[in-house]
Amino acid sequence: MGRHFALSLILIFLLFFLPWLWGEPTRAVQEEPPAGDTEPDGEEEPPEAPPEEPSAAASIDKNRKLNILAGGQLRQTDMESYLMGVVRAEMPAAFELEALKAQAVAARTYTLHKMQNGGSANHPEADACDDITCCQAYLSQEEAAQNWGDQAPAWEEKVRAAVTGTDLYRNVGRMLRTGALPTLLTLGAYLVLSQLHPLSQVDGAVLSALSDRFVLSWWTLLPAAVMFLLPLLKVPIQWTILISSGLSAVIAALVQGFSPAEILSAAWGGYRPEDPALAAVLSGGGVTSMASSYVIVVLTGLYSGLLEGTGALTPLSVRARALADRTGRFPAMIAVSVLCAAVLCNQAVTSMMGAQLLESAYDDREELAMDIENSGILIAGLIPWSIACSIPLAMLGAGNGAILYAFLLWLIPICYLGTKKKFYPQNGHPSSPPPSRGGKKKRGEP
Repeated sequence: MGRHFALSLILIFLLFFLPWLWGEPTRAVQEEPPAGDTEPDGEEEPPEAPPEEPSAAASIDKNRKLNILAGGQLRQTDMESYLMGVVRAEMPAAFELEALKAQAVAARTYTLHKMQNGGSANHPEADACDDITCCQAYLSQEEAAQNWGDQAPAWEEKVRAAVTGTDLYRNVGRMLRTGALPTLLTLGAYLVLSQLHPLSQVDGAVLSALSDRFVLSWWTLLPAAVMFLLPLLKVPIQWTILISSGLSAVIAALVQGFSPAEILSAAWGGYRPEDPALAAVLSGGGVTSMASSYVIVVLTGLYSGLLEGTGALTPLSVRARALADRTGRFPAMIAVSVLCAAVLCNQAVTSMMGAQLLESAYDDREELAMDIENSGILIAGLIPWSIACSIPLAMLGAGNGAILYAFLLWLIPICYLGTKKKFYPQNGHPSSPPPSRGGKKKRGEP
């Protein structure tokens, strides 16, 4: 087990340095020449296929700057980011996407109306504030993540889709397509391992003890099926967990013959079978097993608050953008995700930090979301002390060596690194903005 843990740490180390091994230096971005400085006889740049833009309003919102007074502090942001903060604050993210879109349209209309009419006398230096008696409510991404918990990445993407007019389910479809090859490779790896090390040969006593102690019925799959299906039906995760836990308790009592006291004891302190063969496989779980994870949650919240409040992210963002210029956007996102997951220990914070540090390198917000989904969301589950890794291991009673066998978490970022150009052929490597449409380049400009 110790060797497996050491090997998993080596793989994480290699994953962190993979961007430098994979990436190619990009050419320096040259500024657009001023009018009259172009070569009149130069060959005109052929028209580039327009990037996939969600809507005209989204493009304008990204470029329109405004000053907002939030939390007593004046800050500059763009209209898109401001509207996302308004939607986060004024409507639950669990609402239907069309409702969130309507909220975004109303917030945009109200904000533009106030700006065109000179703003508010209460804050002449700001275009808007977070006081609902004056302007509109506003909630930052960090504050919303603390309220949303594990749902933060999904709901943040949902709010973004509502504000920018992007198709949320098109993004989900892309995520499934980018994950198809890693999924097939993972199934193949597990199939090979199961053939090489069948459970009946490793320890036949375990199979015998399982059949003696438990009723191996199809009913036992129902709680897992609920956890998989209900989120697809847009049922809130809190209700999904509650329903799945309730079904587990009912099945444990009616099918497996556990008493209510045994069920409650296992839920609180974990399951401890008397049979030594089962104890080696099934011991663990319970609320108390996650006590150290609760401490990690509190510490990561303090980390993110300190970084945001002290302005420490600004120089980090500059360095992250420079890394993206050298290696490409996704390799840079991998490196940033490894560092954030290792230091902040939180999956939601890792995804938010990746977006904040590298947002300026992306022209396509859907590409940014996809890169985060295929890097930070998964890499957090490979860091032993991260919440996304430590809590599942604690619940299962497994050691850190199990990380080595989380093949899907390893393979998705690695495969996407080599296949991203197939999904984003125009946006694959350099982080520089595309050439201006309709313009001419200086002779000799790359």
